Amino acid sequence: MRNIFLFCALIWASVAQAEPRSYRFLWEGASGYWLEGAIHFDANDAFEGLIREWDVTCFEIQGYRGDQSLGRWALGDLLDTTAWRLHFDLTYEEFLVVGGGYSMPQAWNMHGGGSGCGTDGFGFNLGNIAQDVCVDDQVVVESQADPAQPFPTSRDDSYQFPPDACYGPDLLSALRP
Repeated sequence: MRNIFLFCALIWASVAQAEPRSYRFLWEGASGYWLEGAIHFDANDAFEGLIREWDVTCFEIQGYRGDQSLGRWALGDLLDTTAWRLHFDLTYEEFLVVGGGYSMPQAWNMHGGGSGCGTDGFGFNLGNIAQDVCVDDQVVVESQADPAQPFPTSRDDSYQFPPDACYGPDLLSALRP
């Protein structure tokens, strides 16, 4: 009986191990617009090879036009009103683009209509019309790229996320009885 218990414990421990992964990415839009960022998640959370926004534990993007910084958005900036939609294909290690039944697979602090990044804010959207950025709550039309443009990533498990890019521990100690 003891051997069966040990065997089951070993099996459970091997199944329950986390498989953390981090990826860097670079998006190139039109007219010199581009963004870079990174994402972190536990690959065991993938359902049918797809990572969704609720699976992500760290995320950040920084936007540019040429060498000029346009703004930044990180997971720590997420509010109940924030547009936050993400589809990452774990098999091909890339973000999904338009096609395959997804009309707006990415909305990172930007609504499909092109706004929603907030005053002095920054966001990115990949929808059925274009891939583009939002600056100061306005879509930047000249940044638009083809909605089917591939969006690959490169795995980088050594990437160091700043604290505001990751979900922190639950603050259960702040609860009052």
